[in-house]
Amino acid sequence: MQYYDYYQYPVGYYIPYSSNFRQPTDLLGNVWHEQEGAWRGIWTRRGNSNIFDARWTKPGSTDVTAVL
Repeated sequence: MQYYDYYQYPVGYYIPYSSNFRQPTDLLGNVWHEQEGAWRGIWTRRGNSNIFDARWTKPGSTDVTAVL
């Protein structure tokens, strides 16, 4: 017999059920925060598009910006 932790299946397998439950339709969100080493980035979404304005900062360095 193989031992399993409490959950045997991938997380996506457990879908909550409720008469009021709605799956989010917009999975991109509005603002993303990320970190790459000492660099910290903030991506801000333009309206409901798939375009983001990004800015990375690092103490002692010039900020870097991009449109993604």
